[in-house]
Amino acid sequence: MRISRELKPALWLSLHDITPRVSATRQAVYCHNPSPFYRIGLREALQEPKFLMFNQLYALLYRVFIRRNYCIIVQQDWLRAEFRRRMGQIPVVVAYPSLQAVEGPVAPTTGTEFVFIYPALPRVFKNIETLCEAAKILDSRGVSGFEVRLTLDGSENRYARWLRRKFGETAQVRFIGRQTKDEMAMQYREASAVVFPSKLETWGLPITEGKAHGLPLLVADLPYARVTVGTYDRVSFFPAESSDALADLMQSMIEQTWNPTGNHHSYPDAPFAPDWASLWGILTNDLPSAPQISRGLAI
Repeated sequence: MRISRELKPALWLSLHDITPRVSATRQAVYCHNPSPFYRIGLREALQEPKFLMFNQLYALLYRVFIRRNYCIIVQQDWLRAEFRRRMGQIPVVVAYPSLQAVEGPVAPTTGTEFVFIYPALPRVFKNIETLCEAAKILDSRGVSGFEVRLTLDGSENRYARWLRRKFGETAQVRFIGRQTKDEMAMQYREASAVVFPSKLETWGLPITEGKAHGLPLLVADLPYARVTVGTYDRVSFFPAESSDALADLMQSMIEQTWNPTGNHHSYPDAPFAPDWASLWGILTNDLPSAPQISRGLAI
């Protein structure tokens, strides 16, 4: 409160979920943690207790002072619907992220195996086990000539260690560890397809990166994924927890019989900002001294 009284800002924009108690002409908060809107299971809670804490705590923290805001900012329409379902008809703006350009599209490196890659940290909602189970199913069917690359080494946390114990002997599953930006660029060049079975995301950057590289996508059939994929022909969706359905799609790719379903997505209803510049216009609309507002920005 003290620093806000000194600055006397026209706009106080909080970029990390929580609404502070400050003095400002207008407040807004950017909420990008979707964990309160996820129904966590017992196994997931045991494997990642910190996520259970966020799941419970953020449901309360989001509510604190939330009605002080001129608007709440989220990345997708499903999050807006969840906020309104939990907290009533509060003003929520959907703002798509302004993503840095990625290199692409590029031709994949020629290889003898079909490479599926899933770039993800070992978080329980990333649903990595569904992809690993799909690899085991393909192996049981006698399907060969493919590998699945995971960007973890199996030592990071309880969940990672469980994955390593359960799937470490599956020949087609490779634990390649966390990648640098340059290493990840190489992984995309070597990949034949991106698989993204995550059950919870505010966006899902690997989907956007895979699309930018022109790679085929196999993506969980969930609202966030439909938005992030956008309009794209080279994509198929599968039920998030169906290893069999995912295995069928993977097999069709390996055997070159894949028939993608494609996806088309239109913009959500207003209030909506397709990029950060548009969002800034919404936040500063009708504010006094809007051209000088940058001196009052608080992060």
